[in-house]
Amino acid sequence: MYATSCGADNSSFISLPIRNITLASEVVKRGIALLVGSPPQNLAFLIDAYDNNVFVYNVGDMCASNTPPVQCEGDHGGEFDLGSSSTWLQAGNHSSWNGAQADFASDTGDIFGNDILELDNATPTSLINFPIVIEQSTDLTANVIGGNVSSTLLGTLAAGKIIASRSWSVFWGLTGADSSSQMDGNLVLGGYDLAKTTGNNHTAAMSEGQGCTMFVYMTSIQMNFPNGTNFEILGTSQGDALRMCIQPSYPIITIPSNIYDAFTSYSGGIYLNRSYGINLWGQVFEAEDVYPGDLTFTLDSGLPIKIANSQLVVPDVLIDATGSPVFDNDTREILLNSLDPPNNNDIPLLGRTFLTSAYLYVNLDKKQFTLWQANATTDETVVVVGPSVTCSATNTLTAASTSSASAFASTSMSSDPAIQKPSNGTIAGATVGAIIGVALLLAAVSTLQCRSRRKISAAGPAGVEHGMVMYPQGETRDDVNPEVAMHELHEGNLNHEIGEGAVHELGDSGGDGNRF
Repeated sequence: MYATSCGADNSSFISLPIRNITLASEVVKRGIALLVGSPPQNLAFLIDAYDNNVFVYNVGDMCASNTPPVQCEGDHGGEFDLGSSSTWLQAGNHSSWNGAQADFASDTGDIFGNDILELDNATPTSLINFPIVIEQSTDLTANVIGGNVSSTLLGTLAAGKIIASRSWSVFWGLTGADSSSQMDGNLVLGGYDLAKTTGNNHTAAMSEGQGCTMFVYMTSIQMNFPNGTNFEILGTSQGDALRMCIQPSYPIITIPSNIYDAFTSYSGGIYLNRSYGINLWGQVFEAEDVYPGDLTFTLDSGLPIKIANSQLVVPDVLIDATGSPVFDNDTREILLNSLDPPNNNDIPLLGRTFLTSAYLYVNLDKKQFTLWQANATTDETVVVVGPSVTCSATNTLTAASTSSASAFASTSMSSDPAIQKPSNGTIAGATVGAIIGVALLLAAVSTLQCRSRRKISAAGPAGVEHGMVMYPQGETRDDVNPEVAMHELHEGNLNHEIGEGAVHELGDSGGDGNRF
């Protein structure tokens, strides 16, 4: 985790770790650490590709009466106590506030204001009077940093020359069952981490005003068994390619039910139920004889992204009544969500499970994104991208041009990764830009209808909320209290508290402890 200056215009980047963060009530949540208010309150955030503003939960809000508050704190990634912040300034409504208006097509009931936002990096950056939204709807399940084209955080940092460009990149890290399959990830602002990429890439234009900013087309989804046997499960029912939306704030991967049925026809195992834990809506199986293989998604450009079994099949971790993460050692969760009715028309989502194995770079200035197969490492080689600067920073806090950046121009925004363009022949009839609405999570009590705070026109067929997570008839997340033998993840294994020694120096091996 570090920041560096680079070039004559003193442009910089910021690298923030994605790790387990100890919150106010000793609750642990994986995410990106930001400090909010005065005195500073440490919260865990996700990066969200659809929103533009920074959203946080207020203490006690959006928590069901039958759910212990500490459990909601764990679910949300901590809660901001605006009444305890001496620097909180509340605005009347969003139209009289200096945040991004793009998130609010109508009055939402959210609370708008300004406060100090501090990035917990090696050289802490404090943003005074920063616009913040207090979440009052059910669309989000955690505190989020908006990463869309009008991102307030990226715009503020770039305008102040704290970062070189309005660009960000993310590797979620590894979240498997044991230390050998666990690793911190990182979020880079102002460039991308070359060390976490491998092989060719896939670059495409972002979409605006359609609810999803990044979509890809898959021409193959293949199951890879340990004995070398491979099974194709995409089939031909989706046409030439399956359109999917990348959403880093969503926990798992959703696929059409016929593709999931093909998966289970080969995977075997004994199915139990869906998960109501931190990887909401995944498929829970008995641990014995659960699927042992990997899963490879191939994009229309030919780029394969292989998700290792250790990241696809994980413990079903829940937040218990004390706010602690617990799991049942006799079960495993496959991080796939079958899009059954009434969600069968939803566009499939590629969430954080995908980003354990894919590295994502987003350039808001050029309105395009790039994917690589991720190279899981805690080493960092950050390539700073900007209008008049390109450099690579590696193994030192002072940036210097190195051979690893030789493929990138040094005088213009063409310093982005070299592009491997997709093959047009594999997306016959596909209309670029007609994507989806991916407002995330919760609601759908008895009618299986989901309410969306930030509705976008032309998001999909009438009556369809693309990408929403639905609960079974008559249930909400708080109605489900599975009675199983749970194993607590002890605090000693969840040791990445803000300000402690897990700050990433370059080349830090990391990866210790149980990180979910």
